[in-house]
Amino acid sequence: MIPYEINGGVVTPVTVHAITRQRFDFGCELGDLLMNETRLRYFEQEDILHLVISDEPESRSVELSPNITVELNDKNEMIGVEILKASAFLRDTVLESVQAKTLQLVGADAS
Repeated sequence: MIPYEINGGVVTPVTVHAITRQRFDFGCELGDLLMNETRLRYFEQEDILHLVISDEPESRSVELSPNITVELNDKNEMIGVEILKASAFLRDTVLESVQAKTLQLVGADAS
């Protein structure tokens, strides 16, 4: 799951670079996230997960971290995400998310 913020109908996925901790915001309108054609492809031997949002040609890519690359079209719109070492990424992301939510719930109960 990618964290996001919604402000006035604009959805902004928020990503923080793993090494520099620099924040990346990819602003898009709410309708842009209706990804009816989205497909996930997993390449088991290479342990690569590829999220295909659009079949548009890739104009450039942005490396968010050593193992995550966002693919952009010629309008700098996100058309795909490639995750290397996907098994570890998914495991760590799910555990981090569950741990954070658990801490919020436990903290709320203690109040």
